[in-house]
Amino acid sequence: LGYPAATMANTVGGGTGPILLAGLECNGTECDLQDCSTRALTEAKACQHFEDAGVVCDDSLAPGTVRISPIGEQPYIGRVEIYINDVWGTVCGFNFDLVDADVGCRQLHYSGAEKVLDQFSSGTGPIWIEDVACVGVEARLLDCNHTDPGQSPCTHVFDAQIECKQTC
Repeated sequence: LGYPAATMANTVGGGTGPILLAGLECNGTECDLQDCSTRALTEAKACQHFEDAGVVCDDSLAPGTVRISPIGEQPYIGRVEIYINDVWGTVCGFNFDLVDADVGCRQLHYSGAEKVLDQFSSGTGPIWIEDVACVGVEARLLDCNHTDPGQSPCTHVFDAQIECKQTC
């Protein structure tokens, strides 16, 4: 669903229609629920709707959260945006390289970056950081060396764009 985490999972019941999955066993690294192991479909048919699962997703945004603003149909290709001081802004593309893109893509739960796009896409709002210099082991773009947030003289013409690997 695109949320960073779940805050609660429980049985909610009350669904209708066929039950297609039962006994999900996920370890947290899967890209999709269908990647988790499940019980046999015959057991799913034995389930009742009072056992339907529910989840409450965590939609809170922590400082340094990143997203891709797609430039086309693919959600893994686009402008890098970062959330700082309760406002979405962009990342300057000057000196933004594949190592930096790799950290951003991994932060978004992709396996890494395919490439940094050499064309630019103009965003709006503040340009939060520039001169991003990741080593490659950082968990978040905000953990990399960069200019102080909001101190970039960059213009939106140079907003960083990346293509993440489609695998998670």
